[in-house]
Amino acid sequence: MKELGEFTSRRNSFQFLNVKLLHNQSPENYIQLFEKLKEEDYVVNVNKTKAVELVDFYKSQKAPGVYIGKMNSFMRMQSEQWYNRKTKRIVAGPEIDENLCPNTSEGLFYFIPERHRIAVSSVSPVNVSLVRLFIIEASERLLGKQQLTVTTETDRGFIDEIKNAKEVSRISVTWSYTNGDTQKGLARILDDAAKKAGAARISAELYSAPGETLAVDDEDLSGAVLELSVSNAEGEASATIRNPEYNKNGKQIKANRKNVTTRNFPLKYVFTSKLPEVPGMIYDFIMSRFK
Repeated sequence: MKELGEFTSRRNSFQFLNVKLLHNQSPENYIQLFEKLKEEDYVVNVNKTKAVELVDFYKSQKAPGVYIGKMNSFMRMQSEQWYNRKTKRIVAGPEIDENLCPNTSEGLFYFIPERHRIAVSSVSPVNVSLVRLFIIEASERLLGKQQLTVTTETDRGFIDEIKNAKEVSRISVTWSYTNGDTQKGLARILDDAAKKAGAARISAELYSAPGETLAVDDEDLSGAVLELSVSNAEGEASATIRNPEYNKNGKQIKANRKNVTTRNFPLKYVFTSKLPEVPGMIYDFIMSRFK
């Protein structure tokens, strides 16, 4: 018998991760990576009391190009000392099976190996940050350091805000070369040069001359590194912009200076569908959005 929710259309909002292996970048390699992470049964600590793990990874029956990961977050029990609220004293705790964990939350992610992208619901108890943390730390245990990057996909509104600013005094970007993504113009040249050089990470810091502004066009260096930052920044891209206001006499009355970062512009895909349609909708979006 189908759950009632399967027949009900609901509004969905998803955020996205870009998972990139430094070597062995075929879809099969990505599938094997997640299967191995599940097999190794890694537990990744979020903080002193909270942890997260991958409990299942399987191919979707609704959308053949989609794999579904099931993750749990839970609290680790600290049984050495307990606080008795009645006596106001710290006492020895009871013996507790270390495999029993309270405050458990379940969440799903959708992985498309052809585009090495992951979709996570914006309202999932195991949110996109926890999924990213688990993949990074568990993969490092499995593969070693600097063999894989996991970045949050950025909305183009990040670039638009910088381009529309009256003054741009600083742009800072760190990216890793792309994994089969299509770039154009100078962005493509920089990307190919990084790949040929064998550079796993590339950083760029651009500053304007005093009293001047950086040019931010698609074919300029500033525009090229920002274009790379939208989908391929490893770490966080940021910029310092100003939109000064002047009075009728031409005197500045407000500087309106601020820093903008990719963290403030996560890419979101919002759509309405029934539950069984979600994997297919995500697959179509990712396949069309990322080449």
